[in-house]
Amino acid sequence: MIVRHVLGAMGGVVGIPQFYCTNSDHLFFSIWGETAAFSQSMNSLHLLDRASLLEQYQVGRRNFSHHQLIGQTLNYLHLNRINVSDGELAQLTAHNAQLIQADFTRTAVRHSDLVQAVLIEANLGQSRWQQVNLSMADLSGAIASNSHWQQCCLNQAQLQGSSWVRAQVEPSTSFAQTDWTGATLTQGQFAHTCFNRARWVRVIAARANFSSASLQSIQAVRAYLKQANLRQADLQGANLSFSDLRAADLTGANLTGANLEGADLSGAQCDRALFAQAQLEGAEFQNTSCVATQFRDARLVGTNFLNARLTQANFCQANLSQAGLLCADVTQANFQGAITQGTQFIGTNISAAVETETVLKQSIHLA
Repeated sequence: MIVRHVLGAMGGVVGIPQFYCTNSDHLFFSIWGETAAFSQSMNSLHLLDRASLLEQYQVGRRNFSHHQLIGQTLNYLHLNRINVSDGELAQLTAHNAQLIQADFTRTAVRHSDLVQAVLIEANLGQSRWQQVNLSMADLSGAIASNSHWQQCCLNQAQLQGSSWVRAQVEPSTSFAQTDWTGATLTQGQFAHTCFNRARWVRVIAARANFSSASLQSIQAVRAYLKQANLRQADLQGANLSFSDLRAADLTGANLTGANLEGADLSGAQCDRALFAQAQLEGAEFQNTSCVATQFRDARLVGTNFLNARLTQANFCQANLSQAGLLCADVTQANFQGAITQGTQFIGTNISAAVETETVLKQSIHLA
């Protein structure tokens, strides 16, 4: 059995898992769960080698669908607009290959090295990728909807404007330090996936699943994450300022030191989440559930907690100046050492909270 390391020098980057490749067809087929049908389709493919591919491409042929390309070296080749749909690509080495607007629809790509490959506006719809190294590749504008990824490395890849609608990504795939600016990940499955230090500016990821994902220090300014699943996600140091997190599930998520200035978390589930030392100035928590949530040392100036459930929430040493806790449930919430100058508690039974001495002294807007 041949074993290849697909990350090379990238393996030393913090937060990037190590992946190893094997040429075991049994492993590959069993992973996709379509052994019989997939094996039959592979048997009907036409075998193609590098020399034949280049010869035909140079005379103008672009359609190589239903072909099988195994163990070939395609480094630095220009194969723009090539159609390799409904095929199989395995054990390829294609460093810096240009595959602009290439068609990989329904193709299986496995055990291959495409470091710094250029796949701008490529169609990866319904394709399957197993143990492929696409680190530092350019997939901006690519369509990866309904694609399936396992044990792949896309660290430092360019993914601006790409579409990953309903993509299925296994936990062993890594997107650390990638640029997703303007990308669409709606209803994608990214549980347990690594996105550390990724750029998510204006990303659309409504109803996507990021449960237990590692999202440390992501830059997600004005991201659209409505109804996204972020349960147990690690968002330490993330920048989610002015993002839309309405009705999102942040149960047990770690947002320690995160920036959520102006973010909208209305109707979100934030029970047991950690917002310690977070920047939440002007954020919206209207009708949000924050049971046993940690806001210790957080900046909550002007934050709106209208009708929020704050049972057993910890606001110790938090700055709640000018915040609105109107009609909120603060039963057993802890306000020890909190700054509540100008804070509004109208319609809120502050006496149900604990350690409220500082609140009573500072606030003049009590029920």
